[in-house]
Amino acid sequence: MADADRSSIEIKVLLKNLDPTKPSIKHKDRLRRLNKFRNYVTANPAPEFYDDDYSLMLLGSESPAAMEDEDLSHMTLYGLLRAAGCPSTDHKGTLKRSARPAISLLRLLCFEYEATTNNPNAIIMSELNGFAAALCALNVPQLRTLHLDIHIGTGDSASGSRGGSKDDACHLLALILARHTDTDYEKPKPLKVRDFLPEGRGQAEFEAWLGEHASPDVRNKVKRNVESAEAGDRGELGVGFGEARNLAAGGIAFDDDDDDDDDDEDEDVLGVFGKKSAKKKGGEDTADGASSPTGGAAVPSDGKPRTWAETHMASDKQKDLGAIFLEEEREKDMAERKKAEEEKQRIFGRDPLGIHNEEQFDLQDIDNNRDHFIKQTLAEIELEIDSELALANESGVEKVNWLEAQRQALLAIMDEKRRSSDDGEGAEDAKDSQNYPSVLPTKPDFDPILFLTLVHRNASYQELLDSTSRLSRKTDNQVERLQNLVRDNFSLFIRCSEGIDVFADNRGNSGSKYYSSNTDQLQNQFGTLDSIAQSCSEQARKSFKPLLDNTNEVRKVQSALAVLQRVAPLLQVPGLMRQHIENANFASVVKAYRKILVIDENHCDVDLLQYVRTKAGEAAQDARQDLELILADETSSGKSLLDAIRDLGQLLELLEEDEDGSGGNASEGRGASTPRSSGQSSNAMKAGTFTIDRHVICVRDYPP
Repeated sequence: MADADRSSIEIKVLLKNLDPTKPSIKHKDRLRRLNKFRNYVTANPAPEFYDDDYSLMLLGSESPAAMEDEDLSHMTLYGLLRAAGCPSTDHKGTLKRSARPAISLLRLLCFEYEATTNNPNAIIMSELNGFAAALCALNVPQLRTLHLDIHIGTGDSASGSRGGSKDDACHLLALILARHTDTDYEKPKPLKVRDFLPEGRGQAEFEAWLGEHASPDVRNKVKRNVESAEAGDRGELGVGFGEARNLAAGGIAFDDDDDDDDDDEDEDVLGVFGKKSAKKKGGEDTADGASSPTGGAAVPSDGKPRTWAETHMASDKQKDLGAIFLEEEREKDMAERKKAEEEKQRIFGRDPLGIHNEEQFDLQDIDNNRDHFIKQTLAEIELEIDSELALANESGVEKVNWLEAQRQALLAIMDEKRRSSDDGEGAEDAKDSQNYPSVLPTKPDFDPILFLTLVHRNASYQELLDSTSRLSRKTDNQVERLQNLVRDNFSLFIRCSEGIDVFADNRGNSGSKYYSSNTDQLQNQFGTLDSIAQSCSEQARKSFKPLLDNTNEVRKVQSALAVLQRVAPLLQVPGLMRQHIENANFASVVKAYRKILVIDENHCDVDLLQYVRTKAGEAAQDARQDLELILADETSSGKSLLDAIRDLGQLLELLEEDEDGSGGNASEGRGASTPRSSGQSSNAMKAGTFTIDRHVICVRDYPP
């Protein structure tokens, strides 16, 4: 993932240089940085990006990734959307000169990055890349920072480069209107043209551009989405929708009684079309069709209907429309529930660490047949151990240790199952081959050891480290997504709250049987919804608690590994000193022992470092004894004696410093010394002076 790491660095450098508030950054600097990033993206092969890089590129410091990252929260990153719509400070109604290359880069990222075709219409109707999907998932206030009205209204005109780029802006607007979604990147959320082009001139320019450059599929897609968004604002989705909705709510009551008491009522062939009784404003019933003195539609005096809406058949038609509407709504609800259940099962089958991304991978299948997979994996491990032992080399031994650890983990799980069956716990379940811990993170009996052994047995440490980092970021983004959900649907929450208050106020004001029945029905529905919400909350808590606990454990292990990596050179010193002593390389022993003196025994509270310091001191004493034995050996050559005298003198200086720094307590644990070394340490006048067979030798007078 080194390529993705470099992409993140390139994005941060670009966004830092797009800030127009910094006087040190000129137009040429912004243009140069935009061209450099364009060249980086268009390279072959195309660079990789992290999921958080898409929103970071578009929004800068306002993106969720930047607000949650401690390092990025202290940076000022100017998003590409604001750079592409940055207004000019000196020319009213225009943009900065750098807005044109910025929106050109944005179009390149959305339409040409990882594209398999050069046709923009085909790209709009096909699966979007990461940048295009992130752009279509932004809300309207964020998208308005592009200032598409200025790009389309004045772009490529007499205003020159300060007017922006009309063609690029029209491509992006067509993409947004055709494929805009909610923040989950899946649920369509249509938008209106006037959200971005409030003036009629800009709308006309965009419609003309659609007719010339967009394909019929794109035009139809944009038209349907715009009509759907406008119909949603009006509260109606077609002819008769509002009436059917009122019928569904029980808000319209029809009177089938005929109030006309004329003698020729039975002879009237138009009786079925007779006008319904209506209330006058004064409270009197009327059936003769006289118009109300306060105004309103004129009613014929003979009580016969003159329009279709005044007939009983129209009322029956409206009732039929209401029934059809309710049936369609039920079918849509069932289809959405089925789709949500399928998506839920598909998500459960994915690898939570994201290492296995192939389509045929199904975690639920592994969980359902984990007894078979455990036995199969155990057999494979034993075969690999036998093959590695046949190699009989150092690398083979390391791999055998690794395989043996996996084998012991599986055997421990099988032994635990066998003990539970012998103790009589779950005698009926003991016959079931699936009486093992689960590998699904959403189940309460999830076992991380079994999960890693069965699913990711061959994964490397770096892959696991990268996957846990991605999982941690996704977990941390849940809070931000909930906040965005409430923020985007705040008006809906307010309306629901007001509706509940209305029901509560009207509960004591109406005593009718019809109202009481509706109130009881609503109370039952609210109770059902409360129980469902409580069940969802408990299930979510049970599902995510093991995952969050595992994430905390992984973070603790990562912190411990980081500390050990920092002090690894010090931890290796005792072993290196022993190796140098065996190789009779005492100069390297002195050099290694000098490194360990940075550990202060009097002020170090880490037991591990104190233990390393003690072991290094023991190795230094052993080296001292070996050097003294060399000096006492009559068969030693002159060169060996001179080297031993030099190394022993330096080692004694370090040991004396160690004794002085520790307050003289080091002499207690020095260990046994030879008579020659004892006499030497007591009779030496200065450092580097030794007495050998009653001859006083200063080694510094005889350099090697």
